[in-house]
Amino acid sequence: MKSLFLSLIAFTLLSIGQQDALTITSIKRTYAGNDEWSVYTNKGTLTLKRTFANGSEWSITGLGNTRYTIRQIFMDDPSEWRISNGRSDISFGVSFPKNYNEWRTGDESKQVYVKTLFSNDYSEWHANGDGGEMIIKKMFGDNTEWTVNDHLADEPDITKLSVIFIPVIVSLQ
Repeated sequence: MKSLFLSLIAFTLLSIGQQDALTITSIKRTYAGNDEWSVYTNKGTLTLKRTFANGSEWSITGLGNTRYTIRQIFMDDPSEWRISNGRSDISFGVSFPKNYNEWRTGDESKQVYVKTLFSNDYSEWHANGDGGEMIIKKMFGDNTEWTVNDHLADEPDITKLSVIFIPVIVSLQ
């Protein structure tokens, strides 16, 4: 009886922890320009917005008081970025120079690899981490809307946001 009770408590705590995880469901361009995007999640709608006209900095808002800033590490080089929320930050970039089909993101000890399904076809992306995967697919030919199947339950929000930023930024180049 005691082990059944402990198992029930463990299951309940695990379920509560999974409910707190950010799950991303889709990304949609908000206006005719490419300056603002809506990111739909289980916690509400986030806003991904271009901060500078040259595209070297973006912000993500909508998770309470948390604001994420995404910046190019080197000016005029869209192959390497840093995302930060003031408490933590991670860098992400292409795995191989000038090859925008494969990216790395996440903590140094826990990398997530984001790749296109087919070489030089940016319409479908797969992100693979230790605890699952995320699939991001373009809905229409004009890059205005993406569906997301998010099964990266063990990854922090900051990593997931970097993953969904990659197809958007590559589609704008």
